[in-house]
This record gives sequence, structure tokens and C-alpha cells, in this order.
Amino acid sequence: MYKKYDELMKNNPNVVIWGTGRTMRKYIGKIDPSLRIRFFADTYRQKWGVYPAKEIDCAYSNLICKSKDEIQSGDVVFIAIEAEKDIGIVAAELDKKGISYCHIIDAVHAYMPVYDALELDRYKKKYGVEQPQKQLPKEARIFKKVVNCHVPFMYCNMRCGYCYIRQVRDFKYKKNYFHSPEFIRAALSKRRLGGKAIINICAGGETLMCREVLPIIKELAEEGHYLSIVTNGTISKAFDELIEAGIDMNRLFIKFSFHYLELKRLDLLEVFINNVNKMRRAGCSITIEITPDDELIPYIDEIKNLSMRQFGALPHITVARDDRTNNLQILSKLTIEDYKRTWGVFDSKLFDFKMEQVYKKRREFCMAGEWSLFINLETGDTFQCLGHPYLDNIYDDICREIRLESVGHGCRLPYCYNVHQYLAYGLIKEIEAPSYYDVRDRRTTDGGHWVHGEIAEIFRQKLYENNKQQV
Repeated sequence: MYKKYDELMKNNPNVVIWGTGRTMRKYIGKIDPSLRIRFFADTYRQKWGVYPAKEIDCAYSNLICKSKDEIQSGDVVFIAIEAEKDIGIVAAELDKKGISYCHIIDAVHAYMPVYDALELDRYKKKYGVEQPQKQLPKEARIFKKVVNCHVPFMYCNMRCGYCYIRQVRDFKYKKNYFHSPEFIRAALSKRRLGGKAIINICAGGETLMCREVLPIIKELAEEGHYLSIVTNGTISKAFDELIEAGIDMNRLFIKFSFHYLELKRLDLLEVFINNVNKMRRAGCSITIEITPDDELIPYIDEIKNLSMRQFGALPHITVARDDRTNNLQILSKLTIEDYKRTWGVFDSKLFDFKMEQVYKKRREFCMAGEWSLFINLETGDTFQCLGHPYLDNIYDDICREIRLESVGHGCRLPYCYNVHQYLAYGLIKEIEAPSYYDVRDRRTTDGGHWVHGEIAEIFRQKLYENNKQQV
């Protein structure tokens, strides 16, 4: 039967690892090297007699693979399989035989604090401990990479009809297991990234409901990076903690997603307004963005009036896509022209640029994968871009260089639906695009700006210019 790792291991039993594929190779070096592992087990006869971890630098590279039938009643099994269906089949067989088991990820999570401490010690011995600079010279205020960090926290307090997650599955809470903030900082250090980066933090659900995120944001800001946070703006305690954490607000940008109908339904509109203005008063750069939805059309004038009163400017407008379609169609029953006419009344450069680029297949040489990365913040799995191949794992040996490889002419997407970020930051030099500052800022009625100070300076830059410079 399935048991928690600590309960399984309290009597120091013999362990068998069932599975010799990618999942095993991914995690075998991150479990306790002192475990009494007898052998690897597999269903397929052709794998018997080989050393599955031979090419991996770990304590178990000398163990052989045997038949699953050699598992004994006193053994504990770590299932090292990814597919849920296959895990279920193995678990049912072990249940039938009365053999206790857990997933190998449980073993990884249990050993993670020790693993992090050992890796950090090795990192510090190799590179020393950098002293933070209180005042950065002006010429050093450039960014070299954009890192999009996906937080696999799949729960939200809202239920928006246009939500990309809800289009394909519903929200479901599960506990996340992150490496320590200090470990993640080392994994995403300026040394490894080649300089300062703009690091975007966005969850599958509501980002700031994930309690582990705030300490990570603080560490990455102290490393010298610029942090962008995507949020629905309702988690008031998290905003208070961001302010109390002493994070330099010159390094922080918050994208407030303005889910107007849900805010009204949940009686959270005042909470949203207060949190936006609280962060502005604290000196943080912000933007406010609406996802256009057909059901929202009757409320356009209402939204415009409220936004001018409360935020001093109109919200920006993005473009909603239908993730259930192969070509990522715009999520609306309106024609393209009616869609432009309806939402164009917000005079949003973000909307205008996205609509100009929608459905345009990108065939130019794209530097995503070299100047930008897409990373699972929990696991460290790294990809060239959304919808593109696995590239590396940044948590495997934080002392080595991160593998980089540009997408080039091989973009797999039907069109770049994140043009407002990737093209605005300058991943494709040939395309004339507004700066990220242009598509995020608004001039307010009191003469101020949503995006200001150091962040404004950074957002005006282009990667193709910055990567010519040495810092």
C-alpha cells in the first residue's frame, strides 16, 4: 500500500526502484545516497542485466536491473514512472502482493533540504559569497535574459470563463515542493544567466496564493534581477508581506489581471482597487490588464469610468485565445473587425500590437532558448519557449552552465501569442516592435506613470542590443 516516505523508511528497509526510464534518470541523483537500494526493477526482459544509472553521477550507478518478480515482501518500492495510468497499474500489483511503496518524488522531497544544503555549500566553495551592491552603476542597468517561471500551483479563488486552465481542466489544489529560496537564487544567479534578468513569476492558478513564492521573489530580487509578478490582485496579505519584506520596489513590477465580473461576483472589487493603489503608493511599478470576453462587453463603459476614477488611466487589453483549438483561435464569437472595434476603445498599445501580430506564423530567427527561457520553478525543468522542447534542468548541478539553444527558424507555435513580451523584448531583431514599456505603461491623470524609475529604464531596452554589451 502507498505510505508516506517517513513512515516507510523508519526501520531502514531494503528498497527497490521500479522504473528505469526518464523519471528514474531525472530523480536518482536527488535521493538520499545512503539508502539500502537492492536493484532496479522493470517489466521488460530486455532491460534485465543492465546498469540503468551507469552514466549518471550518483550513489546507485553500480546497481543492476532485474525482473519485477524478484521484489520481496519486505522490500519498499519507489515507483519511478511518470504516466499516471502506468503508476496505477504498478500500484495495483504491489497492493495485491502487500508490498509498501511510494513514488520516487516523495523520496526526493524528503531529501531536498539536505540536497539543497550540500549543493549550496559546493556552490559557495567554488564561487564564494558575493556581496550585494547597494547602488548599481548606470551602465550596469541592463538585462541579458528573460526568464518565465511557471509556478505549478493549480488553484485559484476565481472561476473566469475565459481562463486558459479551465478550458482544458479544472483547478485542483496540490501541495508544491520547492527547493529552498537560497538554492533557487543560486540556480538562477547572475553568474549562470550571464547578467541580470527579467524574471516573470506566474502560476497556473493564482500566483500569490502559493505561499512559497514570496521568499523566492525576495531572494531573486536581492540577486539583482528584476521581478515581474502576475496576480489577480485579491490576496491582500501577500501584498502586505511583499512590502514588509523590504524588497527594493525599483526591481518589482506587478501585472494586475483585472477580472471585473468575478471581482463583482465575489464582492472583491474594492479589495482589488485597494491592493493596486497600495502597491503604487509603495513605489512599485504596475500595469492593469483585462482579458476581453464577450460577456464583458455590456460593462465596457462601467469599467472605463471606474478605471479612470481609481487608477488614473484605462486598463490595457490583451487578446484571449482558445487553447482547445489547434490554431489557438481568438476566444470570441465576434468577427476580427468587430473584435478590434469593440476593444479598441481602450486605446491600448498592448491590444493593438497583439492584434497586429495575431495568426502570423513566425519564421524569422528567434533567440528564445538562448536569450529567454521557460522554467518550471518547482522542478527546474527548462524549455526553449512555451510549446517547445525540453532543454535542461537548472537544478541539476547548480555549479555548471545552463544549456542554451535558440529556437532559430523552428518555432512550433501557429503564431507567437506572447508577442507583447517576446517581440517587445527583442528576441527577433528583424521585427519592429514597441518596447515592453510601451505596452505596459499608462500616463495617469495626475501626471504620473504606472511604470517608472529603474523598471521603466529596463523595460525600454532590447535584448538584441543588450547582448552585444559586456557587463
